Amino acid sequence: MKIPYRTLGKIAIGTFCVWHMFAVLAFTLPGNLSNTVNTTLESYGLNEDRANILEILRWKVAGPYLISLSQWQQWNMFSPNPSRIVVTMQVEKKVTDAMWQSIRVVDPEHLSWWQRSREIKMLYSLGLDSGKAPLERFILPSECRLFGLPEGTQLRLILTRYLLPKGDAPRDKEFWKMFTPNSVHSIRDQYTCPAL
Repeated sequence: MKIPYRTLGKIAIGTFCVWHMFAVLAFTLPGNLSNTVNTTLESYGLNEDRANILEILRWKVAGPYLISLSQWQQWNMFSPNPSRIVVTMQVEKKVTDAMWQSIRVVDPEHLSWWQRSREIKMLYSLGLDSGKAPLERFILPSECRLFGLPEGTQLRLILTRYLLPKGDAPRDKEFWKMFTPNSVHSIRDQYTCPAL
């Protein structure tokens, strides 16, 4: 008996919708709930790997899917109190013992218009949401593959943050021309590229 194409289409669409809802739910669960579930499962005698099922679902199953499609939300960028923190990311390659060379900068000035949505959203997740910190460990390994860097190349990830001044009235153009941010730089990760 043949299944009509229309029925197959409905099954495929329904399956995709269920998968997408599951991925969004798994990725947006609060960290404290995940810790509670892990502790409960360990108390029932499950080993640590099995007890960490929510973290595995979040970072190894749902995470790559949602990140590739830029489908997670940043609610703190909206009114009435939008974020005033500006974050940029830089990947540097070690050239000599005392010298590092920038190989990639992620900020609006260095991205094409079609890259900005996904890249900037990920950048602000790293800079503002401590719950997304595990994302950092994926960045440098992917840079090794992206640039085809040879084995042994040392990379480091630097985040730069500063705060825009708050005011009751809009600032004029002259103010912004003279504005010098008080930037804070932090080395967030270091990595040595493996053999390709």
